[in-house]
Amino acid sequence: MINRFGRRTIFLSGLTGIFISLLIVGFISLGPASSTSVSWAIGAFLLIFTFIYDSTVGPLTYVIVPEAPSSRLRHKTIVIARNAYNITCIWTGVITPYMLNTTAWNWGAKAGFFWAGSTALCLVWAYFRIPETKGFTFAEIDLLFEEGVSARNFSKTRDELQRAEGTAEYRQ
Repeated sequence: MINRFGRRTIFLSGLTGIFISLLIVGFISLGPASSTSVSWAIGAFLLIFTFIYDSTVGPLTYVIVPEAPSSRLRHKTIVIARNAYNITCIWTGVITPYMLNTTAWNWGAKAGFFWAGSTALCLVWAYFRIPETKGFTFAEIDLLFEEGVSARNFSKTRDELQRAEGTAEYRQ
């Protein structure tokens, strides 16, 4: 899928699918709580959420994090990203039981609304900040960052970059 659709497209599509599935979980939870069909529907959409995550956002993170940063900052970026991931996992692991526990916040499946909101924030950030690196070398990615090309416009600059590769300025 990566070679056919590109990293950015798959990542944004995955976040969109996750957002929709979490919203559906939240809206289903507004129905009668005693219904077994409601529980089955929530479970089904959580499985759909897991499938979408495991086939898009989850594995692509391991591709995007080392590819997208400039060569000079790659190691530092990977370390910061990994530490941010670990902190987020701790934070998530602490608040999720409170959300689901009937003796604490008792949100139940309504927590889907909270996580859908978090996903929406990630989707907006990813739209503006994650570049499409499909088919680019590390040198080309560095050049695009140096020239201040917007992350959304990386793939649109392919023709310009190929013309620039022939110039003496690019080779320096």
